Amino acid sequence: ESDGQRLLILEYVPGESLSERISQGPLPIDESLRVCAQIAEGLEAAHERGIVHRDLKPDNVKITPEGVVKILDFGIATNSVQAALGPPAVSAASATVISTRTAPGMVIGTPGYMSPEQARGKPVDKRTDIWSFGCILYECLSGHMAFGGSTSTDSIAAIIERDPDWTPLPPRTPTAIRLLVQRCLHKDPRNRLRDIGDARIEINELLAKPRTGWFKPADAGGGLGGGGAGGTGARPVARFTLTLPPGEALTNARKPSLAFSPDGQRIAYVVGRPPKTQLLLRRIDQLDAKPIPGTEGADSPFFSPDGTRLGFFADGKLKKIPVTGGNPLTICNAPRHHGACWDQADVILFVPDLQMGLAKVPAAGGSPTIIAEPDPAKGERAYLSPELLPGGRVALFTIWSGAGFDDATIAAINLKTGERKPLIQGGCEPRFAPSGHIVYTRAGALMAVPFDPDRLEVTGHPTEVLAGVLTNALGGSAHFAFSSNGSLVYASGEVWLPHHSLLWTTRQGETAPVTQEQRPFLAPFVSGDGRRLVVQLQGPSDHLWVYDLDRNAATRLTFDADNSCPVLSPDGQRIAFRSNLNGMYELYWMPADGSGQPQRLLESEFFPVPCSFSPDGKTLAFVETRPQSGADIWLLPLQPDDAGGPPTARPFVQTPFNEWGAAFSPDGKLIAYASDVSGRSEVYLQSYPGPGGKWQVTTDGGTAPLWAPSGRELFYRNQDTVYAVRIATEPTFMAGRPRPLFEAPYLASTHSSPNYAVGPDDRLVMVQTHDDQAPVTQLTVVLNWFDEIARRLNPDGGGGAPSA
Repeated sequence: ESDGQRLLILEYVPGESLSERISQGPLPIDESLRVCAQIAEGLEAAHERGIVHRDLKPDNVKITPEGVVKILDFGIATNSVQAALGPPAVSAASATVISTRTAPGMVIGTPGYMSPEQARGKPVDKRTDIWSFGCILYECLSGHMAFGGSTSTDSIAAIIERDPDWTPLPPRTPTAIRLLVQRCLHKDPRNRLRDIGDARIEINELLAKPRTGWFKPADAGGGLGGGGAGGTGARPVARFTLTLPPGEALTNARKPSLAFSPDGQRIAYVVGRPPKTQLLLRRIDQLDAKPIPGTEGADSPFFSPDGTRLGFFADGKLKKIPVTGGNPLTICNAPRHHGACWDQADVILFVPDLQMGLAKVPAAGGSPTIIAEPDPAKGERAYLSPELLPGGRVALFTIWSGAGFDDATIAAINLKTGERKPLIQGGCEPRFAPSGHIVYTRAGALMAVPFDPDRLEVTGHPTEVLAGVLTNALGGSAHFAFSSNGSLVYASGEVWLPHHSLLWTTRQGETAPVTQEQRPFLAPFVSGDGRRLVVQLQGPSDHLWVYDLDRNAATRLTFDADNSCPVLSPDGQRIAFRSNLNGMYELYWMPADGSGQPQRLLESEFFPVPCSFSPDGKTLAFVETRPQSGADIWLLPLQPDDAGGPPTARPFVQTPFNEWGAAFSPDGKLIAYASDVSGRSEVYLQSYPGPGGKWQVTTDGGTAPLWAPSGRELFYRNQDTVYAVRIATEPTFMAGRPRPLFEAPYLASTHSSPNYAVGPDDRLVMVQTHDDQAPVTQLTVVLNWFDEIARRLNPDGGGGAPSA
């Protein structure tokens, strides 16, 4: 008081708040410990005087230029010995004060940092500050809130119902600090750390040791959850098998079929034969697996960081669904996807298309943002299988050069700057283990190599840690997954390459071999005179072959890059196809007898797929996939324009939905195609060249339309059944009732190819698959697998990465 006036005197504290410091990224481990030791010391002084802060958070902690930590804003503090200090006045913009009164039953504090008892409006004591201290220590180390949410309600729900995701903690966090955070964040205050002074002592004792003494063998186990490591040594490793439900088998496709929840409690896996697949979910402590409705056609499952949602791909789209079931939500288009992961900021990092590179999209939905694209000048064909490192700023991924996947390169990328760094030559499907290793696949085995995620450096030599993992040679994917707390699930098997047969098939389903060979055939196409068949053969790089059906002789047409989706011209003289000869997948054509080199027809960055020539051979229908509109049908003239310039493509069917599989009618008056405008794939007809009518031919599902040579009938497929429908255009258009011809589990059609062909006598060429490997009906689970890796690869207990 001075001259009758009352003045409030506050200390001026220069420097930046802890929240400002964390916004630049997680603090190094030693800095986190030094800051939090001072916070603990300040709280200890307050608690000794009976004061409970009740709003401890990074916004209320300041670091002076000299490195001194100050705890600020005791405005809603309470005296645990005497009466409350009175109604506080809180105006911090970042705080959400649900009540400004301190009466019993009222909730006061900041969501995201308040303790469970505080969130429930129960009486609080110094243990609520210990909870908030645990939140701050977690956030300093990881750069993420322990209980974040898009709304205050979400944060409070997370505090009351869920444990933190321990994945973002740095892999070299000492076990003593991991356990300290866990004890601070115990939801029952009776089991929480009893005194903040104990935290100060534990941190300072660790800081007093040389850094080489921070890490013990127990630290190699990585992660918390499931009870934690206990601090006395590596956890016991246990193995057991999970038997799939009767009649079900794991899907062995190009894409991964397994996912493990971060807490190690749930396994999601894909069963069935594409396109008839479905996701099943099984808790490891239960006997039964439950199908997840709405996941038909799914592949490549992956969990959200909190384990409450599943991401997956189906119908050329990225989708998500709650693990408890419900309606799946489509996030965005992903026509030729290859891997995804989900970060703490609720953003999904994924490969939407082999040609597009790495992209990110909000899990709530939206348009993908491309982060990095392959560089053809460096021989890069595609980026695959992204995996986020702790902190979310850097990701591992695979660089595919078009050769075998065992020859691919594993690299790291800074998601903010785009800077890329190669790490491992010869492997794919990288995964980061908090034991301090990159685990990846090579030749049907899991390899592990010590890795420093801070310096992004491999620090040792690769070692095989598990052999005999089921691997698909065509996609490079091995069927394995592990949880954040160190458990592994995998399917036993070998490196698998498909074997297919080509069969002439009558309308009644009777078959005869086109050739006696069994090879990985795809996308057959028969010439108009029935004497020649061109086909794609799968491999690490796909190539085109032509079969002379009169002489039963085969000739290879392509030798470089990746070539697929062949389409013969009406006169049988040329083949249009897709190739990445120049790095990007574009349209090419070449003589069907192999007498000339491929020539580029169209430069495009939107992954064009050839579909059909017009009857006069002057126009090629193809499909492009663009991020904004999905797959659309385009037309490319094959002759110079009127001014003598290069031909220009134009859209024929372009909508916000997907259209594919365009097929010219023999008289050139119609184009048949498939579209998902109704919510599922159906077959449509549209007048050519237009304008004119448009008609929907199917109502119960249909795809891959192909014309009979007469033009009076249209074939199409729906799952394993081939249908025919009569079509008339004179005197007016009329479509008959679709008739099923035969049903058999032939190779399914895709957006890129119908995977069957029509001969001149209305016989069909179908692709029959041969499963040489027994169905996979069991999965192997290894609990605490990271501890086993650490013992095998780090016998000295060094934790995998350097400690300095």
